[in-house]
Amino acid sequence: MRFRTPKIHSEERNWSVILNPLRSEFDKKRVADKISSLFHLSFEEARELVESTPVILLDELTRPLALQAQGVFQEVRAEISLTNDALVKRRCYRAVWPEPPSLSFLETAVLSGESQEKSAEETPIGTVVEAEPPSLGPEPFQPRPPEPLSELERRCRELEELCKERDREVEELRRHQDSEKEIPWEERYSNLKEEYQEAKALLEEKILAREKEFEDLRAQLKEIAVWQEKAGYLERQAGEFLKKTKELESAKDLLGQAARERSEELAVWREKYHTLAQKSERFESLYEEEKKRREKTEEDARRTQETAERTSRELEIQKLETERLNKRSQDLEENHKRLERDFSALNDSQVGELKRLRDENRDLGVQLDSAQRQVREFMLRVEQQELIEKRTRLANDLAALEARLRELILDGDRLRQEIQDRELQAQTLSAEQGNLERQILEVKQAQRHLLEQSKMKEKPARLRRPGPETESLPGG
Repeated sequence: MRFRTPKIHSEERNWSVILNPLRSEFDKKRVADKISSLFHLSFEEARELVESTPVILLDELTRPLALQAQGVFQEVRAEISLTNDALVKRRCYRAVWPEPPSLSFLETAVLSGESQEKSAEETPIGTVVEAEPPSLGPEPFQPRPPEPLSELERRCRELEELCKERDREVEELRRHQDSEKEIPWEERYSNLKEEYQEAKALLEEKILAREKEFEDLRAQLKEIAVWQEKAGYLERQAGEFLKKTKELESAKDLLGQAARERSEELAVWREKYHTLAQKSERFESLYEEEKKRREKTEEDARRTQETAERTSRELEIQKLETERLNKRSQDLEENHKRLERDFSALNDSQVGELKRLRDENRDLGVQLDSAQRQVREFMLRVEQQELIEKRTRLANDLAALEARLRELILDGDRLRQEIQDRELQAQTLSAEQGNLERQILEVKQAQRHLLEQSKMKEKPARLRRPGPETESLPGG
């Protein structure tokens, strides 16, 4: 069916092709290149369009045309969605074209589809390959070269994530510096020192990782060049295999011998891929997949011995695979050139960013030295103030102790004076007591003397007659 401009009344032209946001910078560049080549725009305009996602690239299309446009953009892994919902369209940006965009690339895609349909109609019904031609054919002669571009894209995405993470950390470090201006000097110094050490270690680690990533990218670019050479060798091997398959077509009895030759070629290819796997551990997993695919093709080769019709169908599959391999080689070459440009741009940007980070690191070092100097001065002032306060406190304590000592000395003098006074009083009292004791003894002696005298006087009176005067003596 040939491409015709659809009539407005025959089918609704309300479908839109929407470009959704892309994650990696590599995908953005690739989609921008595709838009620039399809719509004849400059790369800067196409890049600005890719950055303004979600955006409606094409509008008022029929559903078949929208599906074709989606397939064209999905070749470069663009996130494309189709919709005819007016609410969804309102939430998207709309590309403003200076003149209506040309849909010639859709006509080219439709015409190529028609040529394939015609060739399919001319082919006998028994030899039509339906859904997955590569999986039906025995591909004994050409293992697909691994596709390192997916690995490179993953590496580029990781680099972008590292750069974004680095930017976030730098911004967070700046915010911390702004917020810590009001923090005390001790805490600010400790926080600044810890964060500086962490940022320095993290920066060095990321710089080493990024340099390693760059080295890996350079090695992968070299490996892509090697794979391009292998692709040319595969094309020559494909030509030789086509000659062998024609011989198989003319002589069915030689089919078994051709199968053995295929097995030998598979063994050779297995040995070659084993050597490549030893050179690069990164492609070891791809080699395992290729080995499984070869085993599957060997099993398919054994199945080809059952019927001759299956052999002719395999020949058609090999032709298609050869064309696909040629196209893949061209795509690899284009991707290689584009990757070199992207790598150069990325390297320049990373060098500038690294220089900026080093300048910031140097500024942070100067700020840290200034902060350390200020903290040391502050600590010296604090220590001097503490010494002054300590001396003042000791002087006050000494004055208080001296005052207390003087009071104790006065109290001791007073107590000694009181003791001396008490001793004098005791001596006086002792002397008075001695005098009193002597006086008492004298009085007692005088009493005894008087008693003796009275007794001596009573004896002569007893001898005489008692008179009234003598009777009153004892009482007197």
